[in-house]
Amino acid sequence: MNTNVNTNPNTNVSPMNVSPNMNMNPMTTGMKPMTKREAFLWKVQAYEFALLEVGLFLDTHPKDQTALSYFEQYRHMKHLAEAEYTRMYGPITMDHMDNDLSTWQWIENPWPWEMGNEV
Repeated sequence: MNTNVNTNPNTNVSPMNVSPNMNMNPMTTGMKPMTKREAFLWKVQAYEFALLEVGLFLDTHPKDQTALSYFEQYRHMKHLAEAEYTRMYGPITMDHMDNDLSTWQWIENPWPWEMGNEV
């Protein structure tokens, strides 16, 4: 594991510093550009991937302070990104719905196969 991980929470590493309208996926050359919504969701998924990977490392190195700091930093960034995505586009999963359960809002969002077809 790279021990040169930025663990300073006061640096410019934050989900809000990466514009959601940026095409962050370098693999889209020749493909349809991502919408702002797709790019933002891609960012949330990237944070989730980082958390899963460092979690696997921590399974075998549970006292590694650098990895623990990295996990804490990316967990915080993922939560911020999920909250912002939910505010802008609606819940990512059922547990991201707001506290207003007067109606089942989960079904009001496009399904994964409908992404890119929003009006």
